[in-house]
Amino acid sequence: MVRSELARRRRVLVLGAGTTAVLCSAVLALSSAVKSPAQVAAETEAPGRTVLTAPVERRVLNDTVVLRGTVVQAHTIAVEPAAVFESERMVVTAVRVKARQAVKAGQILVEVSGRPVVVLPGAFPAYRDIRPGARGKDVAQLQAALRKLGYRVARESVFGPSTKAALTRLYDSLGYPVPHTGTADQQAVEQAELRVRDAQRALDEARDAAGGSGPAVPGAPDVDDMRAALDQARRDLADLVARTGPMLPMGEVVFVPAFPVRVVKVTAVVGRAAQGALLTLATGDVVAAGTLPGSDPQGIEVGMPAEILHSADGRTQPGRVTAVGEAATALLATGSGQTSGEEDTAGQGQSSGGLQQGYPVVITATKPLDPKLVGQSVRLSVVVASSGEPTLVVPVAAVSAGGDGAVSVRVVGADDEPRTVRVTVGSSGDGYVEVIPVDGALREGDRVVVGVS
Repeated sequence: MVRSELARRRRVLVLGAGTTAVLCSAVLALSSAVKSPAQVAAETEAPGRTVLTAPVERRVLNDTVVLRGTVVQAHTIAVEPAAVFESERMVVTAVRVKARQAVKAGQILVEVSGRPVVVLPGAFPAYRDIRPGARGKDVAQLQAALRKLGYRVARESVFGPSTKAALTRLYDSLGYPVPHTGTADQQAVEQAELRVRDAQRALDEARDAAGGSGPAVPGAPDVDDMRAALDQARRDLADLVARTGPMLPMGEVVFVPAFPVRVVKVTAVVGRAAQGALLTLATGDVVAAGTLPGSDPQGIEVGMPAEILHSADGRTQPGRVTAVGEAATALLATGSGQTSGEEDTAGQGQSSGGLQQGYPVVITATKPLDPKLVGQSVRLSVVVASSGEPTLVVPVAAVSAGGDGAVSVRVVGADDEPRTVRVTVGSSGDGYVEVIPVDGALREGDRVVVGVS
């Protein structure tokens, strides 16, 4: 009886303690949820405005124009064989190069109707078949090209015996028979050789008759006459030999002004007619070229310093502007190996050298660009103006003008309180402007207000 009464009292105490704990928790929750008007106003008030600052710097101030560009070689040449030696049809029978391939002097580019088209060094375009006995710039250029390939050519001003011999050896090395002036010429030379032999025999017989012990035979040939006839026959033969023999057809050579040379595009297809440009070569200095929109040069002039940023790996190279406008267009103009005419190497809407239409700019790197970079995209930066010497500069946004026309900046001190410093401004560029303090101190490292957020 007593035990049951004690157990009942314990249950009542435990239940009362639990109820008290619940009530306390509820009171705490309500007290945290209920806020005074001052608290509500403080929590809903807009945050304070943040002052944005930037440091005052001392450096050379540059005004830079940036444009996109491409690494190119200065000239492109369309290879268009004008004719094929001793063939009526012009058909592509072999293609010996691929796009982007480097080409050496003396190398075969393509074969047309079984005959090679060879690339040789020279700035003067091929305009005729170069035949024995010929003179002129193209002859001298051929002789110089053969010497560069290692063949011995005498210092002759005419397409003479040593040039014939060197040309023959070149064709032998290529695996083709050297072109000849023709069967009729060969037959004429053979006939002239026969006349020389006959004249020599007649002279010998005249000498024998004149040297005999018997009386002179009336009507016998005169030795002097026979000697004159032999001299004339020899002159005729020498003249024929000088004008006949190995030759260089116009359709079998492409002269390029400078090496290295790379193949830009190949359009020749084996079995098809050889019409138009069979392939396009790029030659000359490797440069970076870009275009500005429209016709405004934006202050860019020849000689200005520039920087070439390679998009592929982020490398930069210093350089200078070497051509702009019409001069740049002329520098990048398409040439031709045999015939005139431009070749669009990069599609519609593009100018010489595959550039977009606009105002062209050519930049030459201080250290020559690697020809392997041809075709890669680059970013070009040209410094069109410079302060020359280090000067105090601030962001353009830091400068303001008052109603009285006075220009100033606001400098934030150690106490975070801004103070106004009157300045005069100088040159500007790349988002910065030169400032010269007029009223108040302004030093490198000070922070100036550029905005509020």
